Amino acid sequence: MAYTITKLPDGDLSLGNLRGELVNLQPALSDYPTGGYLIQGIGGSTESTGNVGMDKVLTVIPAGNQQQFKPVWQTATSKLEMWDGDSQVAANVDLSALTFELLLIGL
Repeated sequence: MAYTITKLPDGDLSLGNLRGELVNLQPALSDYPTGGYLIQGIGGSTESTGNVGMDKVLTVIPAGNQQQFKPVWQTATSKLEMWDGDSQVAANVDLSALTFELLLIGL
């Protein structure tokens, strides 16, 4: 998985006891994994998402134009699935031409 997550300038949000981060998820060429993109905070094992500065990601909300794709957060697996209509995108589909703007909410 070579996707990258980049914090957006001025994307830090305070939500009471929770924190929010606006980020861009940029897929790499044909890297969509079976079950979706793993997104964990620094308490998890995914280094590329540790830069969001959260210990734990609780939910992910689409925040911008996602083209025809619908990102769906799966809390049980900490994965962000991409859906195209009524079906999940197949593994190894090339989404590299797209950038997904997301709001990560966590601790």
